[in-house]
Amino acid sequence: MSIIKITRLIIIVVLIILLLLLPVLPPLPPAQVTVLPSNQTFAPDETFELAILIDPMGTNIAGAKLNLAFNRDLLKVNKITEGNLLKQNGANTFFNSGVVNNSEGTVINIFGTLLGNNNNISNPGIFILINLTAINSSGSSGINLSKVEICDQNGVLIALNVTNGTINTKMTATVLPEILFINGTVMDSINKTGISGVTVTANSSLFTTTNESGFYSLALSADTYDLTAKFDPVYYSNNTITISTIGREVVVQDINLIKKSTGTITGSVMNS
Repeated sequence: MSIIKITRLIIIVVLIILLLLLPVLPPLPPAQVTVLPSNQTFAPDETFELAILIDPMGTNIAGAKLNLAFNRDLLKVNKITEGNLLKQNGANTFFNSGVVNNSEGTVINIFGTLLGNNNNISNPGIFILINLTAINSSGSSGINLSKVEICDQNGVLIALNVTNGTINTKMTATVLPEILFINGTVMDSINKTGISGVTVTANSSLFTTTNESGFYSLALSADTYDLTAKFDPVYYSNNTITISTIGREVVVQDINLIKKSTGTITGSVMNS
C-alpha cells in the first residue's frame, strides 16, 4: 500500500473518531406563536388591540408569515402594524401588513423579514399588533392563525406550535381599558441565560410566569407598575422596577436575577 493511501486512510479514521466524540446536541424546541390576550371580553363599538407573540425558543430566525381569520359579524380589523420581534438589536426590516377583508373576516399575506443577515433574532417578541373594533352586541369570535411560517437565516422553515385566541363581545356599561403589554426576559445575572418558572408580579396583584426561555408577558392597562421577579430559593428577588405603560403599546423590560450562594452545612446530632 502506497504512502498516499495510508495517509488517506489515517485521515478518514481520525475524522470518524472525531465525529463519534462530538456531543450530540438535542434539537431545539419548536417556536411558539401565541395570540395575546388569549381570551378577552369587549363592549360593542370598543376599539382594542391584540398581539401575536412569537418565541423562537432559541432558534435564530429571519422572517415570519401568517394569515388570520375572525368572525366578520362581531369584529372589524382596522389595521395591522409591525411589532418589535424582528427589530431587536436595531435590525432593519421589510414588513407587509397584509390584505384586510372585513366582509370575509380575513387578513392574508402578513409577513416580515430581516434586511441583511448580520442580526441574530432568537429572543421572543411581538410580531404584529392587530387593531380591531367590536361591532355587535354579543357573541364569540376566534382569532385563528393559518399558514404560519417562520424561517431561519438560511431560509429553512422551522417547527412551530400555534395557540389561537378568542374574543367575546357583550353589552356592558363599563368601558374596558386599552390593553397594553410589558414584555421581557428574566435572566441569570452572570451567564445571561433565561430562567423558566419565575413569577413576575406587577403591583402585587397582576402576575405571570416565565416560559422555557425566560420570557414573560403582562397584559395591562395604561398606568404605572412596580415589577418584581421572584424565584425562591435559588435566586434573590430583584430590586423593584417602576414601569409606565401610558402612551406605549409595548414596553420591553428585561430583568436580571442574582443567584444565591450555596454551601454545605455539616454536623452531628448527639443525645444530650
